[in-house]
Amino acid sequence: MRKTRFVIGQFYHVYNRGVDKRSIFLNDRDYQRFMDSISSFNDVEPIGHLSRNVVHDSDEIKNMLIQISAFCLMPNHFHFLIEQKADDGISKFLHRLLTGYTMYFNKRYERSGALFQSTFKSKHVKNDSYLLQLSRYIHLNPLKILSPECKEPTAADRLLKMYPWSSYRDFCQQSGMNKENRKNMIVDMVGGPDDYRKFVVEYVRNNSLSNLNLSRLSLDKKGCGN
Repeated sequence: MRKTRFVIGQFYHVYNRGVDKRSIFLNDRDYQRFMDSISSFNDVEPIGHLSRNVVHDSDEIKNMLIQISAFCLMPNHFHFLIEQKADDGISKFLHRLLTGYTMYFNKRYERSGALFQSTFKSKHVKNDSYLLQLSRYIHLNPLKILSPECKEPTAADRLLKMYPWSSYRDFCQQSGMNKENRKNMIVDMVGGPDDYRKFVVEYVRNNSLSNLNLSRLSLDKKGCGN
């Protein structure tokens, strides 16, 4: 039985990896399929049989189950910073998303069986400081495969902006800021998009990405406004 009780309006770190740590995304088509599915399955009303592998237009979504404020897709795992928007929204959304993607993946690569490791993992985000640190942790993840020894913040920023399967670029944009979007609430904690970018990438100057973990990040209070 799941220990975390999901509550409407609360934030959660939701993540999972491939079974036996196997890759779950083999190319851009797989990544894009997963991204399209995020939009398609985020609706209170069921969209029909998952076995049809049909991806619906995101414009059809009327009532969201969840809102993803930050995300990162990696070759063998994913991270979401999720706010629950409807009763049992996170569980329903993840069940649809992971089941649908597994069916797509197994059909495409002529395999069978589970693709993801057990059920998805989740942790409640209990305060603003943890929310901010979690967003940084999620956005730093691609550097572990792009340039794990990177020590130059400018280079780290450039690499992260080039990575297409993360919300980092959205957080760093200077225009289109909507106060109703939760990502902008996170950005405002450190003063704005440019300050958020610096908050994320300055971490690499004095820290090893090979040891990147949320507990270590939480000990670094720089940029938290504390």
